[in-house]
Amino acid sequence: FDEAAVITGIICITNDITDVVVARKKMEAQAKMVEELLLTAPAFICTLTGPTHIYSLVNDRYQTLFGNRTIKGKPIMEALPELEGQGFDTILDKVYKSGEPFVGIDFPIMLAKNEGVEPELCYFNFSYQAIYNEDKIISGILVFGYEVTEQVLSRNKNLETEQIHSKELEEKVIQRTQELSTANALLKSQNLEIEKRAGELSTANRELLAFNYISSHDLQEPLRKIQTFASLIKEKEADLLSPKGQEYFDRMQLSANRMQALIEDLLTYSRTNVADRNFVKTNLNEVAAEVIEELSELIKETKAVIEIDVMCEVEIIPFQMRQLLNNLLTNAIKFSKKDVVPSVTITANTGDVSDFKNEIAKLTTAKLVKTKQYCRIVVSDNGIGFNPIYRDKIFEVFQRLHIKEDYPGTGIGLAIVKKIVQNHNGVITADSKPNEGATFNFYLPIEIN
Repeated sequence: FDEAAVITGIICITNDITDVVVARKKMEAQAKMVEELLLTAPAFICTLTGPTHIYSLVNDRYQTLFGNRTIKGKPIMEALPELEGQGFDTILDKVYKSGEPFVGIDFPIMLAKNEGVEPELCYFNFSYQAIYNEDKIISGILVFGYEVTEQVLSRNKNLETEQIHSKELEEKVIQRTQELSTANALLKSQNLEIEKRAGELSTANRELLAFNYISSHDLQEPLRKIQTFASLIKEKEADLLSPKGQEYFDRMQLSANRMQALIEDLLTYSRTNVADRNFVKTNLNEVAAEVIEELSELIKETKAVIEIDVMCEVEIIPFQMRQLLNNLLTNAIKFSKKDVVPSVTITANTGDVSDFKNEIAKLTTAKLVKTKQYCRIVVSDNGIGFNPIYRDKIFEVFQRLHIKEDYPGTGIGLAIVKKIVQNHNGVITADSKPNEGATFNFYLPIEIN
């Protein structure tokens, strides 16, 4: 045999083995680094492995929730028996089987914080994210979150105080309204308007105080922290993460972004019902032109064709009307057919009830005033359309006719459109058939008074 060839072969094999060992050590170092990062994170983090959700990784922040209780290596329902009947087994099973993440905001949990201690009511913001193995099969669940018990209790106390003050204010408004009604019997129509506005203010204040506070602060703060920490880990520790680890953080950020979009849409919806409404006589062509300019990038990207006929001059709240047309045009482009250029047409004409008699039968939830002149605006598209049985349901909050993976959104856009039309004392209808496009008709009074 050739001694030199044998020696050369041995050297090559040795080098290959060395390369494998070095690569394995590098992967082990990366895994250890990620594990240490998770274990020392300021938020509580743990991983639950397998269909019985066994604690496999528990960081220090998570362990402090349970004092000296031993949880690592145990199924969650065995380690924390007080969770029985609170629905966590069902939630975890769903995430493990479907891969769909779960986010809990101000979530109430009865929890024992040490061995032999009675469970107490606590509140948490947290998320459950599915963990996938190399074969893209779910192998466990990543838990990430914070305890917010003190914040929730403090907010509830503040809300209770605000509700007491709000009730006192409402009683004073009612009392004052009654006095005005008695003293100004000859001005009945004016007093009716005062009562209506006082009722709107009272209701809006109660709803918006609670909703806007929670949406603007408590709901968005934990989302911002989740997004911040995920971004920091990806930016500063990217070289230490495996491709699978980076994929997990991408999914975490995507879920947080969807929740943030939902919160922002809910805030927009609540702010459309304002008591201070400044109506301005405006040509709707100007509003439509502004909206098309705002959507220019989307129109260019999708090659959408927008055609606008001569529009009416109407008394409107300008920023709300821009929001309305923006939502309708965005919807028309978003729900377009695949491989078909989106086409949207906006037309308008004026008239009274007799001029729109063919449409009156479709106004199931509101009526036109016979003595008023209206501007009828028609927005039509060539998109995927919808079943006509849903013509009223699509204007309700959170109503989605298509899955979010195919057509993203929060299910609030058309609810905002309807509320804006109502703010203008108008009505709106929708007509469509599957794969035959959709047509929205909304009727706005030429003059509000």
